[in-house]
Formats: sequence, structure tokens, C-alpha cells
Amino acid sequence: MKNVMKSVAIVLALAGMALAQEAARAQQPAPGKAQAVKVRATTASRTELPANAQKLREGVWTARDASGKVWYYTRSPFGYMRMDEAAYQQAAKASEAPGVSLVAIEGETAKFERASPFGKSVWSRKVSELTEEERAVYEKQKNAGTGKQ
Repeated sequence: MKNVMKSVAIVLALAGMALAQEAARAQQPAPGKAQAVKVRATTASRTELPANAQKLREGVWTARDASGKVWYYTRSPFGYMRMDEAAYQQAAKASEAPGVSLVAIEGETAKFERASPFGKSVWSRKVSELTEEERAVYEKQKNAGTGKQ
């Protein structure tokens, strides 16, 4: 029984040493791989804001390059992003929030809806308590005569 216990202890010790050696080998980077990572990191260029850039609003600038092309610069957590006018217009159109629409007017209560990423958002509010956006939609639809009674 003692011999079996010694054999098991020796096998476990050898297995532990083999695993430790394998783990140490796995942590060492392959030759040349570390150098490639360093080279890639140093050659990456950052987009900088040109000196002739004009601020449009918070976080957005525009500038014209030497060839006369208009570029838009937006500030992101990772630095400035540069895009041409068509790409900027497309991005601005995609980021527009969907508007509020008036569904029904029931006495002194107006029912609104808005599309959201999670489906339609529907709510009701008294006419006297409408927000600016809701009031604008309410007045527009009331003047057009398309509100449901």
C-alpha cells in the first residue's frame, strides 16, 4: 500500500511539473511576433484637426483641404474621425431621432407615439401638460384638421 501511495505521489508531481512547463512555454511570444506588434503600433497615424478647421457645433468641425474638398471632423473617444461631405450627410441622416406623431385626440387628452429600437412607444398626456415637441405636433395636426375626434 505504501508503494502504491509513493507511485501516485511521484506521478502527480511529474504531471504538475509537465503542466507548469507547458504553461511557461505558452506565455512566451513567438519570435518576431512581438516586434510586429510594436511596428504596427508605432506606424498607426492619428487624424489631427487641421489649423483651418471651423467649429460647426460641439464635437464637429469642417475644413477644406488643398484640393478644395470639404472634410468633416468629429471627435470620438479615440481621436478625430474624418469623413467627406456625402458620408457626413449620410451619418447625420441615420442618427436623426424619429419624430413624435399624434395618434388621436380624445377630449382633453392627446395620444402620441414614437418608433424606438424596442418597438413603438405610445403614451397619452393632457393637452395642458404637453411638452414643446408634443405641443408642436399637436398644433400642426390640429391646424391641418387631421386629428381624430
